[in-house]
Amino acid sequence: MDMSKYKNKMTYPESLKKPILAKNPTADDAENFAKELRAYEAAKVDYNAAVKIYNAEEIRLMALFMNDLFLEYVRSDNGVIADDVRKKAEVIYAKAWSDGHSSGYSEVETQFADLVDFAQNLGVDV
Repeated sequence: MDMSKYKNKMTYPESLKKPILAKNPTADDAENFAKELRAYEAAKVDYNAAVKIYNAEEIRLMALFMNDLFLEYVRSDNGVIADDVRKKAEVIYAKAWSDGHSSGYSEVETQFADLVDFAQNLGVDV
């Protein structure tokens, strides 16, 4: 499988630095702080929206990866996986993800393929 297909091409939004009011502020310091804080709060709304979009793309790509993995390794009928087989595959995927995701999608694929093979050798319909 081509793992580059599952890489998020979006750039993660740059984090914001919240302004801090200095100790013993003057009136001017307080006014400047208030302006900076209002600007920060407005930017934070945009930042949170951008993070939400980025995370949605991550979730979409992860679902695509899982679906492609199932189509590659799980028994299907013309690309349609029976519900009972899908449920078993999801359990296997959860284990493969748990054991392999810290090393990347390739390792998850390796773990998944090995576990599916193991289950099929035990006679499990997957």
